[in-house]
Amino acid sequence: MFYIIQGNDATPDSLLNDAAERIITLTVKYCGGSGRIIKPEVT
Repeated sequence: MFYIIQGNDATPDSLLNDAAERIITLTVKYCGGSGRIIKPEVT
């Protein structure tokens, strides 16, 4: 699975990271497998 989590200038990185962690946790719980967060370089 591939999820895209995005916000805007007013969205703190910690909120996006928490959302990604919750999605990974639930996906692994119900579907198995493993997950990781990939953060691209933003210029």
